Amino acid sequence: MLKKLVTSALFAGFGAGLIAAFLQLTLLVPILLEAEEYEHGNKVHFEAFMTEETVEPVAEAEGLYAEPSAWSRNSQTILWTTGIYVGFALMMVAGFGIAERFGHSVTARTGIIWGIGGFVALQFAPSAGLPPELPGAW
Repeated sequence: MLKKLVTSALFAGFGAGLIAAFLQLTLLVPILLEAEEYEHGNKVHFEAFMTEETVEPVAEAEGLYAEPSAWSRNSQTILWTTGIYVGFALMMVAGFGIAERFGHSVTARTGIIWGIGGFVALQFAPSAGLPPELPGAW
Protein backbone atom coordinates (compact mmCIF):
# COMPACT_ATOMS: atom_id res chain seq x y z
CA MET A 1 0.00 0.00 0.00
CA LEU A 2 2.75 2.44 0.95
CA LYS A 3 4.69 1.60 -2.19
CA LYS A 4 1.68 2.42 -4.38
CA LEU A 5 1.08 5.71 -2.56
CA VAL A 6 4.69 6.86 -2.83
CA THR A 7 4.95 5.80 -6.47
CA SER A 8 1.78 7.66 -7.40
CA ALA A 9 3.00 10.74 -5.51
CA LEU A 10 6.32 10.63 -7.35
CA PHE A 11 4.67 10.40 -10.77
CA ALA A 12 2.05 13.05 -10.04
CA GLY A 13 4.57 15.41 -8.46
CA PHE A 14 7.05 14.97 -11.29
CA GLY A 15 4.38 15.62 -13.92
CA ALA A 16 3.03 18.69 -12.15
CA GLY A 17 6.58 19.91 -11.55
CA LEU A 18 7.44 19.67 -15.24
CA ILE A 19 4.34 21.69 -16.14
CA ALA A 20 5.16 24.31 -13.49
CA ALA A 21 8.80 24.47 -14.61
CA PHE A 22 7.72 25.02 -18.22
CA LEU A 23 5.43 27.85 -17.16
CA GLN A 24 8.16 29.36 -15.00
CA LEU A 25 10.73 29.18 -17.81
CA THR A 26 8.39 30.81 -20.33
CA LEU A 27 6.67 33.42 -18.15
CA LEU A 28 8.95 34.33 -15.25
CA VAL A 29 12.56 33.75 -16.30
CA PRO A 30 12.55 36.41 -19.08
CA ILE A 31 11.48 39.01 -16.50
CA LEU A 32 14.21 37.86 -14.11
CA LEU A 33 16.85 38.04 -16.84
CA GLU A 34 15.82 41.59 -17.71
CA ALA A 35 15.92 42.56 -14.03
CA GLU A 36 19.47 41.20 -13.83
CA GLU A 37 20.43 43.48 -16.73
CA TYR A 38 19.44 46.45 -14.57
CA GLU A 39 21.13 44.93 -11.52
CA HIS A 40 24.46 44.51 -13.29
CA GLY A 41 24.29 48.01 -14.78
CA ASN A 42 23.93 46.93 -18.41
CA LYS A 43 20.59 48.77 -18.55
CA VAL A 44 19.67 51.94 -16.70
CA HIS A 45 16.26 53.41 -15.89
CA PHE A 46 15.74 56.85 -17.41
CA GLU A 47 18.89 56.50 -19.51
CA ALA A 48 18.03 59.56 -21.64
CA PHE A 49 18.26 61.85 -18.61
CA MET A 50 21.56 60.51 -17.25
CA THR A 51 25.01 61.84 -17.91
CA GLU A 52 28.37 60.08 -17.66
CA GLU A 53 28.96 61.51 -14.15
CA THR A 54 25.74 60.05 -12.69
CA VAL A 55 26.35 56.48 -13.86
CA GLU A 56 28.53 54.56 -11.42
CA PRO A 57 30.98 52.05 -12.88
CA VAL A 58 30.31 48.44 -11.94
CA ALA A 59 33.49 46.91 -13.38
CA GLU A 60 34.86 45.83 -9.99
CA ALA A 61 31.70 43.85 -9.17
CA GLU A 62 31.82 41.79 -12.37
CA GLY A 63 34.80 39.75 -11.20
CA LEU A 64 33.06 38.67 -8.00
CA TYR A 65 30.17 36.81 -9.61
CA ALA A 66 30.38 34.37 -12.49
CA GLU A 67 27.22 34.34 -14.59
CA PRO A 68 25.73 30.81 -14.87
CA SER A 69 25.11 29.41 -18.30
CA ALA A 70 21.56 29.26 -19.65
CA TRP A 71 21.68 25.44 -19.62
CA SER A 72 22.73 25.39 -15.97
CA ARG A 73 20.11 27.93 -14.94
CA ASN A 74 17.26 26.20 -16.80
CA SER A 75 18.20 22.68 -15.71
CA GLN A 76 18.36 23.77 -12.07
CA THR A 77 14.98 25.47 -12.43
CA ILE A 78 13.49 22.24 -13.74
CA LEU A 79 15.24 20.12 -11.10
CA TRP A 80 14.20 22.19 -8.10
CA THR A 81 10.67 22.90 -9.32
CA THR A 82 9.98 19.20 -9.89
CA GLY A 83 11.51 18.43 -6.50
CA ILE A 84 9.22 20.92 -4.79
CA TYR A 85 6.14 19.51 -6.52
CA VAL A 86 7.13 15.95 -5.60
CA GLY A 87 7.32 17.18 -2.00
CA PHE A 88 3.84 18.69 -2.30
CA ALA A 89 2.55 15.40 -3.72
CA LEU A 90 4.09 13.43 -0.86
CA MET A 91 2.40 15.75 1.64
CA MET A 92 -0.90 15.24 -0.19
CA VAL A 93 -0.49 11.45 -0.07
CA ALA A 94 0.26 11.66 3.65
CA GLY A 95 -3.01 13.58 4.05
CA PHE A 96 -4.80 10.89 2.05
CA GLY A 97 -3.37 8.23 4.37
CA ILE A 98 -4.50 10.13 7.47
CA ALA A 99 -7.98 10.61 5.99
CA GLU A 100 -8.22 6.88 5.19
CA ARG A 101 -7.12 6.04 8.72
CA PHE A 102 -10.00 8.08 10.14
CA GLY A 103 -12.53 6.37 7.87
CA HIS A 104 -12.86 8.92 5.05
CA SER A 105 -12.52 7.38 1.62
CA VAL A 106 -10.50 9.34 -0.93
CA THR A 107 -11.91 9.00 -4.43
CA ALA A 108 -10.76 10.61 -7.64
CA ARG A 109 -13.25 13.45 -7.11
CA THR A 110 -12.14 14.20 -3.55
CA GLY A 111 -8.50 13.86 -4.63
CA ILE A 112 -9.01 16.55 -7.26
CA ILE A 113 -10.67 18.76 -4.65
CA TRP A 114 -7.72 18.20 -2.30
CA GLY A 115 -5.31 19.03 -5.13
CA ILE A 116 -7.13 22.26 -5.96
CA GLY A 117 -7.18 23.19 -2.29
CA GLY A 118 -3.47 22.50 -1.97
CA PHE A 119 -2.71 24.56 -5.07
CA VAL A 120 -4.76 27.48 -3.77
CA ALA A 121 -3.16 27.32 -0.31
CA LEU A 122 0.47 26.83 -1.38
CA GLN A 123 0.75 28.50 -4.81
CA PHE A 124 -2.19 30.71 -5.81
CA ALA A 125 -2.96 32.60 -2.61
CA PRO A 126 0.66 33.62 -1.89
CA SER A 127 1.08 34.89 -5.46
CA ALA A 128 -2.29 36.65 -5.75
CA GLY A 129 -0.85 40.02 -4.72
CA LEU A 130 1.18 41.58 -7.49
CA PRO A 131 2.21 40.12 -10.83
CA PRO A 132 5.95 39.68 -11.41
CA GLU A 133 7.51 42.79 -12.94
CA LEU A 134 10.75 44.68 -12.98
CA PRO A 135 11.62 46.57 -9.80
CA GLY A 136 10.79 50.27 -10.07
CA ALA A 137 8.89 49.76 -13.34
CA TRP A 138 5.97 51.93 -12.34
